Amino acid sequence: MHLRGTLCFFVTLFSLTQVKEASAGCDITSVTSPTASSLIVKWSTFPGATNYVLEVKAVNSSTASVSIPPLAPSTVEKLVQGLRPGHIYQVTFKVFLLSYVTCISSQMAQTLPATSQIIFSKAISSTSIRFDWSSAQGADKYFLMVEGTFHSETHNLTFTTLNGQVNNLRNNTAYNCYVYSSNAAGIGAKSLVKTIRTLVQPPDGVSVSELTSSMARVSWFSVPGVLLYQVSVTASNKPGTGPVLRNVTSTAVNISSLEPCSTYTIGVASVNMFLEPGDPKNISYTTATISTVSSISVEYSCTTAMASVSWVAVFGAMSYRAVITDGQGQSLNCTSTGTACQIPMLNCGELYSVRIIAIANCESSSDGSYIFETAPCPPKKPRLFRECSSNVIVFSWNATNSTAYYHALAIDSGDHVTDCITVDTSCYFTDTVCGESYRFYVKSIYSGGLDCDSGNTEEVVVNTAPCLPQNVRTTTNCNNIGSAVTSWDGPEGAQTYTVEARGNRRDFYNCTSQNTSCTLTGLECGESLSVWIVSTDGDCTTDPVLGEVADTVPCIPQNVSAVETCSSDTASITWLSSNGAIFYIGMATHADGTVHTCTAMMTECSFQNLKCGETYDAFVLATNLQCNSSESQHVLLQTAPCAPVSVEVSRDCAGNRATVIWQSLQAGGLYTAVLQGEHGVTVNCSTSFNNCTVDLLCGVNYNVTVSKNDGHCRSQLSTPIQIQSAPCDPQNVTTVLQCDTNAAIVTWAASAEANGYTAIATDGQQQRLASCHTMGTSCQLTSLPCGMRLNVTVQADGASCNSSSQPKTAVVTGVCSC
Repeated sequence: MHLRGTLCFFVTLFSLTQVKEASAGCDITSVTSPTASSLIVKWSTFPGATNYVLEVKAVNSSTASVSIPPLAPSTVEKLVQGLRPGHIYQVTFKVFLLSYVTCISSQMAQTLPATSQIIFSKAISSTSIRFDWSSAQGADKYFLMVEGTFHSETHNLTFTTLNGQVNNLRNNTAYNCYVYSSNAAGIGAKSLVKTIRTLVQPPDGVSVSELTSSMARVSWFSVPGVLLYQVSVTASNKPGTGPVLRNVTSTAVNISSLEPCSTYTIGVASVNMFLEPGDPKNISYTTATISTVSSISVEYSCTTAMASVSWVAVFGAMSYRAVITDGQGQSLNCTSTGTACQIPMLNCGELYSVRIIAIANCESSSDGSYIFETAPCPPKKPRLFRECSSNVIVFSWNATNSTAYYHALAIDSGDHVTDCITVDTSCYFTDTVCGESYRFYVKSIYSGGLDCDSGNTEEVVVNTAPCLPQNVRTTTNCNNIGSAVTSWDGPEGAQTYTVEARGNRRDFYNCTSQNTSCTLTGLECGESLSVWIVSTDGDCTTDPVLGEVADTVPCIPQNVSAVETCSSDTASITWLSSNGAIFYIGMATHADGTVHTCTAMMTECSFQNLKCGETYDAFVLATNLQCNSSESQHVLLQTAPCAPVSVEVSRDCAGNRATVIWQSLQAGGLYTAVLQGEHGVTVNCSTSFNNCTVDLLCGVNYNVTVSKNDGHCRSQLSTPIQIQSAPCDPQNVTTVLQCDTNAAIVTWAASAEANGYTAIATDGQQQRLASCHTMGTSCQLTSLPCGMRLNVTVQADGASCNSSSQPKTAVVTGVCSC
């Protein structure tokens, strides 16, 4: 019979044995936590020991003790698995000599905390990075490690919160960042590494020089490692209007369309490779009045492959011809009567020189050449390399001509774009997300400072390593002691999962699944399992994720036996302790279907309020509050027989005997009637029938009880009844004859339990001739016949019976007169 559901019991705890306190010979020498789910317990060998028993119990927890098989006397350490991260455990070490505990040692220990992960990181300046990390079970503080990727700089900070900031870092520098959780047991496992780069500092030496009345040139000192600068121009006479922004790769740029006699705030900020600008260095500039200065400019459109050439008018010129020449000497030109014209069909990746020829009666060429580059051609052979452990993706390609730098794009499935600009032919994308599909493109940017590029290559696609499974939990199949189902929240990118479990009775279990659950089979009963899960997409496999501790079904109690108590309303059973049990439930069933239960934390319990003289079928279950074991072997419990009822006594006064009669509630057995005298005098009789007769002593009050013996136990005594035996015959009877009246005075000694006395005189034929009655110890017999020898008897009167009336003495009356 199985019990299911929530059980509520009053449990009585009691101690069966007492052992010595821990002595120097059996101390635990050390308890350490190598992982968040295990402890290593070490001790010294104990001389004469036959085996050791190790018990590990979570403090302030209702979970069962971790079940560990007995250890050989030569062992000095044990790795205990199946523990919870950051929990405090009481470790108890017992030394056994045969079946007796000779020594106990106990020590508290804590497991390492769970692993924390960095969940947010951002460079907030060129010298500072801010972090958030996840809470780790059992952790009381966290160590944040920030290490230079390509230099020896290291920052180690300690926090009790779940966020923090690191300052005093190098600008535009990549740092490997990770976090450890910690508690009194030590430092937990290392988190995944995040690579973060600080922002770039603004450039120095920002200056502005006038080119024309509507154009100025902004220049600055280069910043090492910076490929792109952001120039902002804000007109002071237009409040509320945002700045005009422009990204350039050189350390100088021309700004046009400036209004004369206006003041502008011009800022220059350094942009890192992920297109994140730093703080700008600002300068104020005021334009001059209108003037004419000879100059050439080219506006190149990469979308139309066209160059728009413009220049300053020359006094007297009737028309102009603009000529551009590539590196191979091939030229293109356009003519205009104004100060601008357009040249189409330019080749990608070319460096062109520009000359303006003024045409009048004669031609004159410009004194200098204006140089510009067309957009480079698209890069060839884009390719990807993915690093599974950190999800870093390396995107590379072949170099192109006439390229200032490359602009790579990573686009996830949600169309979120991550940019990377570099002069190299590869980009490292570190801020990728697990379990995501990314499309990659790259284009070449030419060095002319315009927003022109080669156009994107064809896309290449890669998937990052699968995410870590979450909420890993294991549910024991209570109906099958050999199986448990592990389930989890399916992470992005995973295709296959492998669950591994380690116990203390058997080291290794595993199962594989393509769903979000997996069944572990072949489990031992009473196990506490450490459970890990890894996910894979066929190419990348995650680190193991530790799940909740799994407790298998408790083992079935063994060696169940009945305890001989010979009680008419209680019975007890005992058994050997079961692995994985928190407490035990006993069941006793009567033939009429009535069920009695008992519960115990130890290995014995008693059933109360049973019927006397009945047989019960009993067994015991072990439970860990989640699952019950199967039924143990059944044993029969026999209560002591019922006490006889309706006890009566019939009297034989003449023989001073008593017959005890009773009614039995069950057939068979041997009955014993006991008559207990008031002064310790006892008589009894035994029979297999419902009556028996005993001889009584005179003058005794008896307490009468009857009990039954079924061959194993004796019943309780029946309800006692009281009887009184006949008084004893009066002793020392004497007579004194009064001759003148022919009367006799009779005296005697008092008898126990006598209510009164009767003196009787009889002749030889036992015919009564005279009598007298008294409450005392003498009376007078009168009117005696003369000349006869008479027998005198004194009879004591009792409550139910009188004493015998045998002759005690004789008296001879006087001679009769003639």
